[in-house]
Amino acid sequence: MKKIFALLLALTAGVSSIFAQTCTDKGFVVVVLGSSTAAGWDGPTERDSAWVSILTRNFQFINANYRVINLAVAGTTTYAAQPSWYTPPNGRPVPDTAKNITKALIGYQADAVIVNFPTNDAINSYTLAEQQANFQRIVASADSLHVPVWVTSTQPRTQMYGVSRQPLFDMRDWLLDRFRDRYIDFWSPFANADGSINTAYSHADGIHLNNTAHYIMAQRVFNEAIPDTMCAGPVRMPVFRGWYTSAGYADFLWHVGQRAVKHYQLQYQSGSTWYSMTGNIPMQQQPNSWMNYTASGIGAYPVRLAITDTKNRVFYTGSIQVPDASEVLISRMQAKNESGKMFLEWATSSEYQLDTMGVEYNLAGQWLHLVSGINAKGSRYDTASYRVELPAGFGAGTYRLHYSSWAGSIKYTASRQVTIYKEPSAVTMTRTGVTRINDTRILWWETANERNIRAYRLLRQEGNSWVYVDSVRSLGNGTRSYTYTDRAFRPYAVNYMIQPVDIYDSLFAYSYANTGIDLNTQRPVYRNPQYTAHRDYDVQKVDFSVADARNIAALTLQRKATGDWEHAGSIAFEGSKASYTFTDSVYNRLAIDYRVIVTSPYDKHDTLPVFFFVRRHGAYSRVPPGSALGYALRGQADHGVV
Repeated sequence: MKKIFALLLALTAGVSSIFAQTCTDKGFVVVVLGSSTAAGWDGPTERDSAWVSILTRNFQFINANYRVINLAVAGTTTYAAQPSWYTPPNGRPVPDTAKNITKALIGYQADAVIVNFPTNDAINSYTLAEQQANFQRIVASADSLHVPVWVTSTQPRTQMYGVSRQPLFDMRDWLLDRFRDRYIDFWSPFANADGSINTAYSHADGIHLNNTAHYIMAQRVFNEAIPDTMCAGPVRMPVFRGWYTSAGYADFLWHVGQRAVKHYQLQYQSGSTWYSMTGNIPMQQQPNSWMNYTASGIGAYPVRLAITDTKNRVFYTGSIQVPDASEVLISRMQAKNESGKMFLEWATSSEYQLDTMGVEYNLAGQWLHLVSGINAKGSRYDTASYRVELPAGFGAGTYRLHYSSWAGSIKYTASRQVTIYKEPSAVTMTRTGVTRINDTRILWWETANERNIRAYRLLRQEGNSWVYVDSVRSLGNGTRSYTYTDRAFRPYAVNYMIQPVDIYDSLFAYSYANTGIDLNTQRPVYRNPQYTAHRDYDVQKVDFSVADARNIAALTLQRKATGDWEHAGSIAFEGSKASYTFTDSVYNRLAIDYRVIVTSPYDKHDTLPVFFFVRRHGAYSRVPPGSALGYALRGQADHGVV
């Protein structure tokens, strides 16, 4: 947007205006190309009253180092200002290499150029195409070095020497259409409707404009805010932007478009101070291109580009904020209990520029941090899934995620009400059975398709009731095999029930395991064998009893004094009888070991542990087996049926 500058001109005192410009630390060079109007001849009463002279004074009021180089020559046309390499058509003037655009750009290293050729091309009957091509060529030369150019309109003229004024109208309109924002109106209010000069602004020759007109022209040049444009630096900057590429890293893009640039530097602002975030970035060798640079350590700071030209002048772009475009959209969130542990699971339908995430739980209006440091997928838009174990005691409730963005900021998702998801539980009992070994029973079962089962409850039938025995922990999902040893002896057939319990404490239907087939039916079966012994004169008598006995044919007593075991007697077993007495009539004064052999009808034998007599001072004492013997008997037995 153009700024309006107040020009306070006192012609007699030559007082300059106050220029509303803040870029006062640099000396700029402005070069003017043109003919007599710009040169200040044959119009103003003095050359100091010409618009270029007024411009010079006001620029130098801003900064004494500002320079305005006036290369205008009276009577010249646009051909004189053509670049030095240009060869004109036959009959047309050649470029004036001391006063042309090449001299302005290369010789004086202009920061800006003003072109003012008002009427001479039309008086010389140059075609519109010629004039337009000449203007295009001048501006293109400056554009190649990214030097801004302002072009003034044609001016009215009364004395045409028989040539039509129409080209003045046509070129005025074309210049406005072509250069627009850098077109300066030198036509109105100086022109009459027919294109002649309004007498209020006319010099006596009918060709040039007077002091009043030059004052207005100078004011219009100031309104273009040329110093502001020069303060923007030697780089055309249609784009300067940045975007994050990962956590703490951003790419910056700007249009190189350089003229006499030494290097660039990216800077960031913290508080009121600007700091360098990069070293000097060398200029590109090819102008009119784009430059991309990746910088690290980027946070939520304003960033600008510092540009140093070959004259060591530093220019600054406006600051930008690298946009924090991070976001995460949660498509689902649920809690899940697995084997006594609680997990939080969620899926995202969109993630962008994320670094890490964390889980928070709302407890009585306060958000508690439960889990932090979860690495996010980063920058992706397809669905991503996450799963974290929650601390003990947390399950259903209100949750949200906090996440850090690539910009380093912390953001929060909307809260979500979470329920505990119950994944379906299942199990198929494929086989069950019971095997008895003496007075123990081994319960076994096999499963298939086991999923989310925590344990198996075991119950044993006692009469008409079912009694809880124990629980066996699940071995996990899939196909599994289990065994359990029940040491509670029962002399009769025993039935069992196996009941699966899932991780949600839900009970499944029972599976039954019955007596099954006894792998040891030919062996004797009994429980709790007991011994008592006494001496009747020279005869030793041994009382023997068992409980719940069956499948027994005979009981045999053996003795051993010093050598091998000897037969001491046999008793036929009676199924309904539980107690028996052995009489050993062989007199022996030594300590005697006894043992009992239990024999089944199938000639299967159990040998019970040894007990003995000891004679002390003419008397005999006995060491009864007691409960220890009973335990030993059961511990040594390796047979039995259910």
